[in-house]
Amino acid sequence: MATSLQSSLGGVLRWGEPQLGPAVMNVGAQTNEEPRADQVLAAVKRITASQPFARSERLARFLRFIVERTLEGRSEEIKELVIAAEVFDRGLDFEPKDSTIVRTEARRLRQRLGDYYAAEGREDPTRIELPKGAYVPVFRLREGRRRFGLVKVRPPTWLRVVLVAALLGAGAFLAWQGWWRYGPLFPVEEVTLVVLPFRDLSGDSAEAYFTYGVREELVGDWRVIPRIRLIATNTPEPSRETSATVIGRDLRASHVVEGAVRRNVNQVRIEVRVTESSSGKVTWEDQADGDVSAIPRMCSRLALDVARSVGIRVRPEERRLLGVRDLVKADSIFFFWQGLYHFSRFTAGDIAAARDHFERAVAIDPRIDWGWAMLALCYFHLADRAVVPVPEATRKAEQAVERAVAIDRSVHLAARGVVSGMLQWKWSAAGLELSRSTELQPNMALAHIFYADYYLRPMGRLKEALAAVDRALELEPQDRTLRVLRANILLEAGQTREAIAEAEKAGAPAVVARAKALEGDYTEALAIFQKQGSHLEAAWVHALAGRRAEARRAMAQGPPAGTGALMCSRAAVHAALGEEVAALDCLDKAFDRHELQLAYLNVDPRFARLRPHPRFQAMLGKIGLSQGRP
Repeated sequence: MATSLQSSLGGVLRWGEPQLGPAVMNVGAQTNEEPRADQVLAAVKRITASQPFARSERLARFLRFIVERTLEGRSEEIKELVIAAEVFDRGLDFEPKDSTIVRTEARRLRQRLGDYYAAEGREDPTRIELPKGAYVPVFRLREGRRRFGLVKVRPPTWLRVVLVAALLGAGAFLAWQGWWRYGPLFPVEEVTLVVLPFRDLSGDSAEAYFTYGVREELVGDWRVIPRIRLIATNTPEPSRETSATVIGRDLRASHVVEGAVRRNVNQVRIEVRVTESSSGKVTWEDQADGDVSAIPRMCSRLALDVARSVGIRVRPEERRLLGVRDLVKADSIFFFWQGLYHFSRFTAGDIAAARDHFERAVAIDPRIDWGWAMLALCYFHLADRAVVPVPEATRKAEQAVERAVAIDRSVHLAARGVVSGMLQWKWSAAGLELSRSTELQPNMALAHIFYADYYLRPMGRLKEALAAVDRALELEPQDRTLRVLRANILLEAGQTREAIAEAEKAGAPAVVARAKALEGDYTEALAIFQKQGSHLEAAWVHALAGRRAEARRAMAQGPPAGTGALMCSRAAVHAALGEEVAALDCLDKAFDRHELQLAYLNVDPRFARLRPHPRFQAMLGKIGLSQGRP
């Protein structure tokens, strides 16, 4: 805006000089001026409806893909491998050197565009070109018809003064409007916000989910804006809760967001305050009051105001996405919040309760895409805990995740990757979906967690898994579950001392006990497992120590072999006792029941002795993990 305003004023201030103003416009020639996004999209619509494209849906899909990615500012993603996956449905095993489909179709697309502009599109004001040797399109505007003549321009002084004043006033008004709508004139590239738990001012413990949900709604709105890096912490140190500055500095964030929620029947007040970490100065605070049915709009307005206050310009497409979120019915959102609240507690009973709330949320309003995604994840975790049979969980999770992806593919590819890999054992699809999810959502910790835990670990790519977890820790440094995951990966990589240190830091005694048992410290490992009542884990430690009778007694104290997802644990005990056949028989039974822990056979240190066995290798092949490397 500043550049265009300066050039306009410069032209006015030079009017006092004698100069020739060429009143010339060229039709048929092209100009370097780029068309607007709506002009380009309109051109795409005309092109795909034209004769050269009418019978080629694949070329039309190719054109729409490269144009939309370019308009979204993601032209660096337009590469041969991505086009093969997104446009031509090629899998993870696609090799450009073995297939020329993308290059061939690009030549066809270039030729069809030339045919269109030579005939139907001869007078089209907007041109879309695909340069040779590239996949990123170029957009141009056509100029008008040539009119010849030279005009000497020298307006009177009073007119110049009026025009300058008018332009300055219009510029100031447009600058204010631009800030109000989109953010500052000179925006920052990225900010990091720490979002602390909001305070519940209602005084009713039953409303805890409501305050939790309001905060998650705001966090979800900020995630729509990629230039905002979020740290949504739930566990600030009690002695520091009153010092937003200290928390922000500790987490290396530029700003800290605090909030409070008060609900009185159908009326709600949301208060939000932003503090600059470096100075401790409150840079912005405001509140929104209204009926509970207006909460989505209230949160969107507050989210936009916070973004502007920290120097972020909100783009039109991001405002559009926020508007789409506002369309979901409030009753659906409330059930969704209750589901999130229960899911965050992560016990088997809470996950089952969360599933029920998510099902009610999507029943009220099927447009709530995160309701579908979280419903799929609930079924995955219920299957992992043997609460729901795996076939039923797989079917329902697949149905739910497809509904989520249909609404917003870029956000929910991660959930579909979990279903593809862990429930369906389709690892090629899972790898493509989870990897793509981290590219589309680089600032979402969950995408990196899923990629590490549900693809890289099963494949035995532990170094890459650690890197993905470390990236997630940059985004969520206070997430305890991330530390536990990191400790498990270190243990699987054979770094037992580092695993013990990480597990102790995270407060994960089971990981500490398993690592100590592998190091030969059987006494302490046994004490931890016995204190937890983990009979099968205790039996495994006895077996490692060579105490066969104690191992069998402890295994007998565990749950019956036909209940729960326990056959993998029983197989580990038999393997430690040196009973290979019994261990492999247990793994066969685990396979018949689709125990989800089989996904980690490649890396589980308890099965190191079995890995060379042909039956074990055959098991890896049946699960689809034979290509992984431990």
